[in-house]
Amino acid sequence: MKQILALMAAALLLAACGTAAADQSTTEPHGDDARVAVGAPISVGAALASDGSAPVLVSGYLFVLEDATILLADAILESYPPQPGGATIVVEGFSVEGMAGLKQAPSDSGLAQTQWTDAPVEILGTVVGGVLVYYDSPNA
Repeated sequence: MKQILALMAAALLLAACGTAAADQSTTEPHGDDARVAVGAPISVGAALASDGSAPVLVSGYLFVLEDATILLADAILESYPPQPGGATIVVEGFSVEGMAGLKQAPSDSGLAQTQWTDAPVEILGTVVGGVLVYYDSPNA
């Protein structure tokens, strides 16, 4: 009987630990031991309306245009290749090299060589002058 009670207590303790890990915020290292706390992801439109005083986690469809400009968009248009729709923001300092899920029209199609994601991605950055500057440096 004591073993069953001990197992039940351990199970309750583990369950309680699991709920704390379900926090909807994201953190990024900053400085020695400090961390930058960022709440739930926001839309591109909300990012453009932010004051830029703190990093934000922006969710949107990622596009890499033919001139290598990287954009996040609130919507993806159903053209081929897909085009950004809704509010858009240029992303600086972010690399798509090795990124999983990035699609591209066939190079022999004669279409613009746009790359895109079918699902929204989240990018942490600071909005400066209407541009999302990727927050990749803990000392930034």
